Amino acid sequence: LIELRDGVYYYNGWANMTGTKPFANAYGVWIKRTPYNNTTQNDRIDCVINTNTGAVYVREGGESGSWVTPNADFVDLSLNSGIVNASNNSGGRNKLGYCKIGDIVYIAGGIGITNFSGNITAVAQLPSGYRPATIHYYFAPLSGSRICRALVNPNGSIYVEWAKNINDGSDITGEITWIDLSTWFTVA
Repeated sequence: LIELRDGVYYYNGWANMTGTKPFANAYGVWIKRTPYNNTTQNDRIDCVINTNTGAVYVREGGESGSWVTPNADFVDLSLNSGIVNASNNSGGRNKLGYCKIGDIVYIAGGIGITNFSGNITAVAQLPSGYRPATIHYYFAPLSGSRICRALVNPNGSIYVEWAKNINDGSDITGEITWIDLSTWFTVA
């Protein structure tokens, strides 16, 4: 168990932990909600990846919580005009979707933009109850050596703000075949 920063722990070897596990080997993180205490680890969120299958599992409440498979529990988002499903299985899903576990909303999957102008572009809309309290900014990978800045507004709108070439900082415009828009945030 390695503390990456205050309250976030990395653990490689979940097979050795107690509690019900739907996998044999995995790596993942704990996110604690209260100060860590060796006598109780139940006030945390666990997120792990099965190293054999690549499946993602999440549970709230530490070892007393039940594991869920977010990929199976995701709801597909309706994409805005000019936005398409990614050309690959970007973000582990064929379609952009969302789910909520406790007070954490997860967005997973990828999109393509048929003709990105370089200006902020609306992608999709999250329903009420699945939105952040403040603007949630994050970086998302694109095909090749490229990156974009994405954001989720408190009104639920998901946007791609800009896209850049990592090698020279130039703007990306035109067709983008995939952007992995996977992220997570606390609901309002």
